Amino acid sequence: MIEHLLVVAAPSGAGKTTFVNQLISRGSAADITAHLPAGAEHWMRVKHGQHKQWLPTVTTAPEDLSGVILEYDLTSRRAAVSYQTDPALRLLRMARRITVVNLKAPAEQLITQIAYRETGARTKQSVSQRRLGWGLAYWVRSTLFAVLRRLSGALPRSAIDWFKQLPSIVQLWSALKRKGLFVKIKRYEKSGWLEDVYLRWQVYLDAEAKAGARIEQVFLAPEALEKADQVYRWRIADAAPIPESCSNNSR
Repeated sequence: MIEHLLVVAAPSGAGKTTFVNQLISRGSAADITAHLPAGAEHWMRVKHGQHKQWLPTVTTAPEDLSGVILEYDLTSRRAAVSYQTDPALRLLRMARRITVVNLKAPAEQLITQIAYRETGARTKQSVSQRRLGWGLAYWVRSTLFAVLRRLSGALPRSAIDWFKQLPSIVQLWSALKRKGLFVKIKRYEKSGWLEDVYLRWQVYLDAEAKAGARIEQVFLAPEALEKADQVYRWRIADAAPIPESCSNNSR
């Protein structure tokens, strides 16, 4: 069992790792620290995407753990499928007390932060310019490969292999596919998508609380950033109520 579980939940690009780093180094603001479990800076720290490494250790621990910090990505593939089946969230069923810190950043700030992390674009203007370039590269690559597929019977194999090795297009496409950068940005740009992510997470936590979990929540909102290389400065924010009509969408 876990005596106290601290979940830092947020979309990709919101600064979960930075927030936990500040907590561990005791660099968090005093008004925020007052809402967090005492001594959390000494707890075991895990990330949801690495559950295969740490979950066996946690579940087979010979003694109860005083506390665990879980960094949870609300926009991960597993989260998109179902919170109920996500192995990382098994920790909620193992904890006597749970504190959830919700980092609720707006879509535009998340896009700027993701672009900076993956490409080094520091300003909103440079982010917009690079996003235009990514979209063009995506379209060119898709169109040319479609043409090649149709002409594959008429072209020599060496010509197709040569095209696939073009660094200016193919390597860029591989990077986008590997990092999921283009997909994340398109999702964040979709109207209402991020709000639905936040809502589904709240509905899930509400269901867990009704099932007996002792959950306390802290809601933080970021101050506006002028540049992407700045660290989020968080402030306490009020939580929006969960509509009863959405209670069936948590699973």
